[in-house]
Amino acid sequence: MASTIAQRRALTEARRRKIVAQQRRQERDRMEAVSFDRVRRSAKGPIHCCLIQEGLFEHGFGIVVLARAIGIGEVAMGTFLVDIYCRGIKDAALLCIDLNEFDCLLGEIGRASPWEQVEPSYARKLLREAAGYGDSCGFSPHRDFTAAEALFGDVRSDDCDTAFRFGQHGKPCYVVGPNESHHKIRKTLQRLRNRLGEDGFTFIVPIDELELAADDLMTDSSPYETPTAEIPF
Repeated sequence: MASTIAQRRALTEARRRKIVAQQRRQERDRMEAVSFDRVRRSAKGPIHCCLIQEGLFEHGFGIVVLARAIGIGEVAMGTFLVDIYCRGIKDAALLCIDLNEFDCLLGEIGRASPWEQVEPSYARKLLREAAGYGDSCGFSPHRDFTAAEALFGDVRSDDCDTAFRFGQHGKPCYVVGPNESHHKIRKTLQRLRNRLGEDGFTFIVPIDELELAADDLMTDSSPYETPTAEIPF
């Protein structure tokens, strides 16, 4: 009798979880539909500016920004954190802010590296090819990339004839971020091994992570470059 009651309770709980999961999926789908609808409307506004951080290809990391005017004193702003050495689109976001906030935000970000004005077609091609490169290394673009990238609207990446080079010295290079945990580093390296093989990539770690690399990530026969450089930002 007791086991029957327990089974019924378990079945009831399983049904409840299934219903809750379905409701969450429906809400997520609804919010995504609202977001895409908002982006489509914003993508019709005139382009306010399109920027990338200088030194992107030297440092391997940088931010791309596209802004469109959507009202009096207001812009829709798509921001993309790009890792051209390995992981592609690490972060993406879409914001609607007033021009004063926009200028302040650009000023704050620009302290690390100055901005460079580029053609929107250049930026869109860079983002799409970076996303494809990251995917080839085993990393999907950030979950908000598709929605934020739609802000480019009718901008054609084919209008840009620049040939971008990804990776470093002909191979993907995993640059460890300053806030990545040891677990995250090991997990990322294992993903790269699984996708590219032991000698298919290199990596760079901050100076304070060298002991970790030596103790836990390297072997006597390791094909990796000895990580002796700090994160370049």
